[in-house]
Amino acid sequence: MPAGTITLTNNSSTVSGNVTAFATELSANDFLVAVVGGVTYTLGVKSVESATSLTLITAYGGPTTSGLAWTALPNQALVGITAQVAADVAKAIRGLNLDKANWQQIYTGTGNVTVTLPDGTTYTGPAWNGITATLAGKAAKGVNNDITSLTGLTTALSVAQGGTGAITASAAWTALLNGRTVANARGDLGLATSSAANFAALELSSGTPYIDFHYASSASDYSVRLINDGATKLSLIAGQFDSSGGYTSRIGTNGGIDTAVPWNFFWNYNNAVQLGMFVGTGFIGYVTTNSASDKGWKKDINYLSEISDKANSDALNEVLQWKVATFKYKARGIIPESAEKLGFIANDLVNTSPACVTGQGLPDDYDIEADPNNPNAYNLDQIAIIAKLTQAVQAQHQMITSQNETVTDLQKRISVLEGAGA
Repeated sequence: MPAGTITLTNNSSTVSGNVTAFATELSANDFLVAVVGGVTYTLGVKSVESATSLTLITAYGGPTTSGLAWTALPNQALVGITAQVAADVAKAIRGLNLDKANWQQIYTGTGNVTVTLPDGTTYTGPAWNGITATLAGKAAKGVNNDITSLTGLTTALSVAQGGTGAITASAAWTALLNGRTVANARGDLGLATSSAANFAALELSSGTPYIDFHYASSASDYSVRLINDGATKLSLIAGQFDSSGGYTSRIGTNGGIDTAVPWNFFWNYNNAVQLGMFVGTGFIGYVTTNSASDKGWKKDINYLSEISDKANSDALNEVLQWKVATFKYKARGIIPESAEKLGFIANDLVNTSPACVTGQGLPDDYDIEADPNNPNAYNLDQIAIIAKLTQAVQAQHQMITSQNETVTDLQKRISVLEGAGA
């Protein structure tokens, strides 16, 4: 693992390092690998500016995160992987062509044919046409398709001989059932007294195999259908999938699975109109996306600087009271204690800038072990914070502009007085 940690910023192609050696660890067209929130990101390197700064080929699309461990993946490693994949594919194609040639002989050859086995050895045996020719006309034993009727039998074939031991349909049913009841028959099929079936395995084979469910014995075609409608696709039609145990995490598509830490989503958790995420039973926050901001989706739009001349200066006064802090998130359920982070304490901002904070806040005697998922915890509204900072910058700009005008005026007056004195 390379030295130091990195900071990834959402929608930014710049990567910052802390005690890193980008200039020796990476080159253009190499890859930087980091795990953010359980998701592995493989990021292409466009250029390396210094030991602690580099530029990505494509802007990072994950959440802004600092203090990340990282791994350098040289371009040569990907070239080697590609070459190995190509060799494996070529080997598979050679085997497929060999199988096709062998089967061609089996299907169309006559007499004995010789096929080549995967280990390079050969086997000689009869082709199917040869077997057919050999068996033609033989009907001494086994299944015979040229017997059209049996008129000489005077005694019914027994069950052991493949018959029923009876000469009428009703007598045949009685003989086959041999006193067995419906319950006996259900038991033979592995069915209990109810409608539940018990099978060791169930395989469906067709163009698009499917299972239909009829809720409350519905007479419709199906209430929910589970269908294999693609080579690697399993679809749930007219239904919703619910996993009470959560979903397991996997690294990539074929990587390791962490069954001990399931995750799940819940929409509108605590009436927040957001997608809440849980790891195990612990609520870890809301999923943030790039929300649409078009005015066509909004109403009651008010530009604060146009409503009040003091709006920006009030925001500046608020920002000047904000206190930046370092902190660690406490361990909560299966979520371990976090690394040290830089940011704000929502309880501080709620007093100075309540528009930047959501939630009701936890009580003073809050016990995180007894109540790890209290939905009333304060949360910071990132967009509102940016808006406040924008107002503060605009207020400072107004102050600087005004001061520059004053300084310019004073300079003119000084020049006039100096000219008069001369």
